[in-house]
Amino acid sequence: MWLSIGTFILWLGWFFFNGGSAYTLYNKALDPAKIIQNTILAAGASGATAFFVKKPIQLWYMSCCRKEGQKYKALRASLRYDTGSLCNGILAGLVAITAPCDACEPWAAVCIGIIAGFVYSFFSKLIVALNIDDPLEAASVHYANGIWGLLSCFVFDSSKGFVSGNTSAMGPYVGVQIYGSICVTLWGIVMAFLYFAICSYFDWLRYHPLYEYMGAHRLKMGDITQKFLTEIR
Repeated sequence: MWLSIGTFILWLGWFFFNGGSAYTLYNKALDPAKIIQNTILAAGASGATAFFVKKPIQLWYMSCCRKEGQKYKALRASLRYDTGSLCNGILAGLVAITAPCDACEPWAAVCIGIIAGFVYSFFSKLIVALNIDDPLEAASVHYANGIWGLLSCFVFDSSKGFVSGNTSAMGPYVGVQIYGSICVTLWGIVMAFLYFAICSYFDWLRYHPLYEYMGAHRLKMGDITQKFLTEIR
């Protein structure tokens, strides 16, 4: 329930995040109505795509990369509604449409959202295959689809993208998006390396073993009941 509520709060806030970049909702020249419309369409398309696609990808991953005994468990889980995939898929679409929200048409926003759902679904499984700890799938939502959002500009931009047919402006436009993607990636790698190197040096990356056994959510959120204390004892 809280996951769904948080997703809808972010979705609502994204209307002002994208539409607010048009400075005023009354400035019709910047077309804030289309920006908000594109935001809704991309998020919905991405969420629906991830909802139906991520589970089959999980089945393929389990059958190819895991033990045979895990297949039935994955199949049984695939028959359930996956609210987490739906919510993260919506967020993936919101991230992807942020860059081209004012420069693409509504049909293009749907295409961007659908591709964002696939990018999120595949990248989240790639993270698991690489044994990278990302329980919230933040890299799949924000990094992978942030890069896709930048690259989608030179494909779906109505005036300078591939769909516009304006080949004279496409070259420099493609270069700018790729250059921006590389800069963001390198900045993230360097800053993350410095941060985690410092934390590792001072041994700040892990809780005390007792806290790990208890669960950090109990320690930080105060979810400690008398029954749980009895079990610990």
